[in-house]
Amino acid sequence: MCSAIGLSAVLVACGGGGDGAAGGASAGGGGTTAPAASTVSGAVAVGAPVSGATVTIKCENAATAITTTTTAAGAYTVEIPSDSFPCALQATGGNLPAGFSALHSFASSSNASTINITQLTDLALTAAVGGGIAAWFDNPVWASGNNLPAELESLRTLLVTQGYTIPSTWTSGSTAPLTLAFTPSTTPPADSIDRLLEDIQAGIENAGIDYDTARGNFEEDESFPMAMTEEPDTGGGGNTGGGNTGGGTGVAQESLGAAAIGEYNSNSTRDQFLAAVTGTWPVAIHKVPAGRESLYGQGMLTLSGTEQNWSMELKGADGTTIFNRTNQGALTTQLNPFIGQLFLNHGADIDEFLNVFIDPNGFIEGSAGGNSEIQFRNEVRAWGEVAPQIFESLAGTWTSPATVSSSGSPFGPFTTVTNTAAITSTGDVTLTGKTQLGSDVNTTLSWGALDDFLIPDPEDPGFIMHLDIRTTVGVSMGTFQIRFDDITTPTVRRMTGFITTSNGQQTFEMNAPSQQNTAPVEAVELR
Repeated sequence: MCSAIGLSAVLVACGGGGDGAAGGASAGGGGTTAPAASTVSGAVAVGAPVSGATVTIKCENAATAITTTTTAAGAYTVEIPSDSFPCALQATGGNLPAGFSALHSFASSSNASTINITQLTDLALTAAVGGGIAAWFDNPVWASGNNLPAELESLRTLLVTQGYTIPSTWTSGSTAPLTLAFTPSTTPPADSIDRLLEDIQAGIENAGIDYDTARGNFEEDESFPMAMTEEPDTGGGGNTGGGNTGGGTGVAQESLGAAAIGEYNSNSTRDQFLAAVTGTWPVAIHKVPAGRESLYGQGMLTLSGTEQNWSMELKGADGTTIFNRTNQGALTTQLNPFIGQLFLNHGADIDEFLNVFIDPNGFIEGSAGGNSEIQFRNEVRAWGEVAPQIFESLAGTWTSPATVSSSGSPFGPFTTVTNTAAITSTGDVTLTGKTQLGSDVNTTLSWGALDDFLIPDPEDPGFIMHLDIRTTVGVSMGTFQIRFDDITTPTVRRMTGFITTSNGQQTFEMNAPSQQNTAPVEAVELR
């Protein structure tokens, strides 16, 4: 669907023009030649695609607005005369979730072939125009749109501060959320713009507000809800890691795949969602409290019931029932197909509190206890006390340049330093350098204290290693993570951590690190 007020805009936006004459051009060579047109496309998404939304485009040098409608995949494409830019974009309606009045974006020139419309572009443009984004769109002050790249950078810094994981494609100084083409999904891969959009929506819902309220708060005082994946790293005092001893000599656990659940999506009803995930599913219980080590290993998660009366049961590797409760009498519950969550809260103890996420592909993650004392998941390649063999290939010293604040302020000034990760074949990782906010880092984390695992990377054929798990919800996040492409001869793409420093917990990053030297391979049990 494409419409415009005025014939020339229709001809450009919708591909009209009869026998080749457009915008008043003469077929016989007289008159005026129509201006060249630029194809602009992008995604309208909030994590999941926004289908059926009306995209309205206003340009400084065009008398009429162009409108089009997003596809089922949240995509739009329009033709805009090259001399019409800059242009403001607004998405409304369709299946925008409740609490979203509109989303906005901005195309500064005809060079912009991809312009996405998401929470990220909306928040950054709101800051760029000085607030009142709806009123601004009604009567744009075009020059203010030029502030968008700087405000995207400020937004990136704010999200890092609030505990959100920034995808590797959104590097400091880039406009990736605005100009990087992507396909929205109801199950967005990790390390993607789409996943960050979903995490933002989850953080807003967890704060008990809707998006419009969150944007209003951001506009008023630059505040924003914390990420749901935020959890303090309780591992040890000072600036040490999670208290792991590394080089474990216990049992190496078998790998575990995804659950063969039924079909559901973010628009399913609660009953449809529950019917799809009903069953008994093997899970890897990879974190347990001291004194409960017998629970560690392959456990079982059972989900059943209807929206009015449903239950969850979790059993440990030793067959002990960890949790077995229904929604009846619960203090709080959540049965949410939009983010794939099942949650029962009867109290703070392990047998009273269970939080489960299960996505349409059958990936399961969850925790028991109000402080996430027990954690579990499926789709895991390696876990257990024994350091996986991949450490033999990772062993050595890795370095990477990093842009960090030299003042401790997220707004700079900034300088470039070298961050280092020294890895041993038995699973110790020693980090030195500086966080994004400039705090000193000198800490060691290790594989082997029943809170580490290696999983396939949902984004591509690679893998993600998590050391010292710290999250209570969503995709489990290690205090330190290593992303690489292959098990046997890995090329490391990224190392990131949320590290305890003298100034609190801060982000430590190593993008595309280089292996400076390899360490001697020590004896490691083959797996």
